[in-house]
Amino acid sequence: MTHQLIQRCFLASTILIIPALGPVAFGQGALTPPSAPAPTMKTLDQVEPRTPIGSLPYVITAPGSYYLVTNLTGVPATDGITVQADHVTIDLRGFALKGGGGASGRGIVVLGKHNNLKICNGTITGWPGQGLLADNASNSQFEHLRISQNGLAGLQAGTGSTIDACVAERNLGEGVSVLERCLIQNSDSCSNSVGFKLQGYGGRINDCVAACNATNGIAVQGVICSVNNCTATANGQDGINVWDGCRIDLCVVIMNQRHGIMAGNGCTVKNCTSNGNMGDGIQVGITCCWVNGNTANGNGSAGIRPAGDARIDDNNVYFNNIGIICTLGGNNFVARNTAHGNTIADYSIAAGNKDAAVVANPNAGASWSNFSY
Repeated sequence: MTHQLIQRCFLASTILIIPALGPVAFGQGALTPPSAPAPTMKTLDQVEPRTPIGSLPYVITAPGSYYLVTNLTGVPATDGITVQADHVTIDLRGFALKGGGGASGRGIVVLGKHNNLKICNGTITGWPGQGLLADNASNSQFEHLRISQNGLAGLQAGTGSTIDACVAERNLGEGVSVLERCLIQNSDSCSNSVGFKLQGYGGRINDCVAACNATNGIAVQGVICSVNNCTATANGQDGINVWDGCRIDLCVVIMNQRHGIMAGNGCTVKNCTSNGNMGDGIQVGITCCWVNGNTANGNGSAGIRPAGDARIDDNNVYFNNIGIICTLGGNNFVARNTAHGNTIADYSIAAGNKDAAVVANPNAGASWSNFSY
């Protein structure tokens, strides 16, 4: 009896509680918008604010950004795109500018002195003149371009410009030619007249390949420049040829038809490999050069040939005609080198030079000795 009474009381209390757990309404605020919705679609100019180039010839007279809409072929004996303004960007968008034949005509040309030009992302080929003539354009950029089979130079750039990730091939002039204070990097120049030519002062060529060019692979016709981590192979003259006050580091020069590396006065050649060249492996000028840590093997003349007043140390010279040669009265300092298997002599060091003793057994000499074995 007591148990049944407790069950009835529990059911009654449950029935009384359920209404208290019913839905609760909250205020939602006003449903009327404060104003009409703004349009969300963009205009065509907002989607693509650049100016299209759909035919040639084309003349740019105002700053801005321009782009190709398709492959374009030039009119015979006429320039393709002419730039007559500062602050211009031309994006080829993977398309090609093709020459139209005739005796003249350049792919892209800058007329007058201008600056802040950028050209990128495409191919320039088959023009009777230069593929890209921009030596009047300073402080400019040229990136991801393929420039081939043009009648003169592939790419000519002005002062303070950067060339990055470009390929120049089979142009009748220089593959890439720049003026002072320019940087050329991550680029390839093959089967041109000259691979890379840097003129003036203060320029750099880094991480590039120059192969099978008719004359020099890399030619620095200026001072206070550097060539780093480059490869120059099978060129018709020198692999790398630089003027005074330059530095060449970590380069590989192989099977060139004249010298591997030819450097002027006051130059440093360090940690390079120069093998199988027809002339000297490394030749440096008459004043204050340093040749250190290099390997010169199998060259047709000398492995290393300083003109005078140079320091030649810690190099390896194997199987050349002569390992290291210093002329009479050259006043060169020669020490810590290793030579082996050179045809005429491992060392040919005339009077008037300062050279450490040549020993056959490394254990028998001082740490400064030159070794021959």
